[in-house]
Amino acid sequence: MKPNKSGTLLLILRLIGVPALPVIAIFAVIGLSLMGIVALSVAAGNGSVDDAGNVCRPVGGESTNQSPKDVREQQIANAKLMDKAAADLGLSGQASRIVIIAGMGESSLINVDHGDDAVNPDGTMNTSLGILQQQWSLGWGTREQVMDVSYAATSFLIGAKHDRQGGLVSILHWEATSWVSSVIHQVQKNSERDHYTKFIADADSIIKEAGIDVTRAGSDGEKPKNPNTVGQCDGGSTPVDPKNANDDYPFDNVPPAGVYVNDPWMYGLGECTSFVTWRINRDAGSTSAPWKWGGANFLNGDARSWKDKWIARGWTVSNVPVAGAVAWWGSNGGGGVGAAGHVAYVQSVTQDGKAIIEEYNHTGYAPAGHMYSIRPEPVDPSEVNMFLYPPPKG
Repeated sequence: MKPNKSGTLLLILRLIGVPALPVIAIFAVIGLSLMGIVALSVAAGNGSVDDAGNVCRPVGGESTNQSPKDVREQQIANAKLMDKAAADLGLSGQASRIVIIAGMGESSLINVDHGDDAVNPDGTMNTSLGILQQQWSLGWGTREQVMDVSYAATSFLIGAKHDRQGGLVSILHWEATSWVSSVIHQVQKNSERDHYTKFIADADSIIKEAGIDVTRAGSDGEKPKNPNTVGQCDGGSTPVDPKNANDDYPFDNVPPAGVYVNDPWMYGLGECTSFVTWRINRDAGSTSAPWKWGGANFLNGDARSWKDKWIARGWTVSNVPVAGAVAWWGSNGGGGVGAAGHVAYVQSVTQDGKAIIEEYNHTGYAPAGHMYSIRPEPVDPSEVNMFLYPPPKG
């Protein structure tokens, strides 16, 4: 997948007045720009934009003029079909929102009848088609089925076999997490986990225009949970969310992001540093004052300074995760990490060496806040700047 061109394409598209027609992310491997909508594609002989600003998009081998209004109407109609597919399955409005964001990231919510003739990593020809760019040759249905918006959406939501053993519903915490792009990535297998983030705003705009209720309850009567939204250590706005069952942070008076109240260790309540300091104390058997670690006998300052201070104390740092370690990122050290850096807690390590990460206040893919999150999938060590091993006992 090569979604890195999408920012340029989005800018060009918006300049010519085409709403939300960015790069198509080909399912599984290769990014695809929507043929014939901008000069980059025109240069390749894949279509044109006429003097009136209409989009000439090849469909079934023939070019058809589509105005920005026509395109928007298609996007809204397709979003409604995807929403109905989710509702018919008894899924909540949050499921509708996620599949629509996926469609925006894959095809600009246009049910395109082509891929880009790319080659898969195993040497086979890419057969991506339709609104979700599902490869019909890889078990996602027939050509006709992957071109059926409702069928394709159902496959995304409950698995290619429509048996609820795959797809969105099989992903842990899919409804509670704010990490929307990562959730979609687990279904679509895009090469870039954060690929879909840049399409959220455009998808939400279409959802609003289509009148889709993303707060709709699922068939079990439960309203979609507010995401375990995570903000960066620098702050943001905070929705209210009940505590996750895994969240044992002992302070209930956590303020909204952007409001700073000191914790017992002189960090801000709800900050990433505060949560990790709590976990380090908890693991050392210190669950109330006087705390074993905190203030002058531990670390001060932003998360970005933790690694150097850890090393200065002679404590172990490594590229290999262990349970109870601190996952550390320096200034702007990873996706969603700001200038203040970020720290998180390694809950456990999978058999293949990936870290299960818990954290507070990480910049996520929804409104940020002083809130808990457990990442929806194990994190490869290469995505973490360093692991800071637990302080020595004694």
